[in-house]
Amino acid sequence: MARLSPRIFHNPHNDDNGPFDRFSGTFDRQGHKITDLTIDVPQNRSVGLFSYLEGRIENVTVVETNITGGREVGAIVGSNTDGDIRQSVVGMSRLLARFWTEES
Repeated sequence: MARLSPRIFHNPHNDDNGPFDRFSGTFDRQGHKITDLTIDVPQNRSVGLFSYLEGRIENVTVVETNITGGREVGAIVGSNTDGDIRQSVVGMSRLLARFWTEES
């Protein structure tokens, strides 16, 4: 089971979709809030705190976020392929998906 300290820092790169890429374990935030998360990668897909989820996320509260991606944008998960999100909340957040095509 993965647990984090109370603070998460994210320094995005051009090919980065969020602080955590593909996740397949169990993530328990233990009710601590994640606030002021900003991700701005309008050319990318599957953008969020976790880019892809194949595991379980629980007890996560995400508030006051500003997340921009190309497609598949979420505060907690950009793309949930076979995962489970339990007892989690998103509030006061701005999510923007700038749809694009392969030709653009």
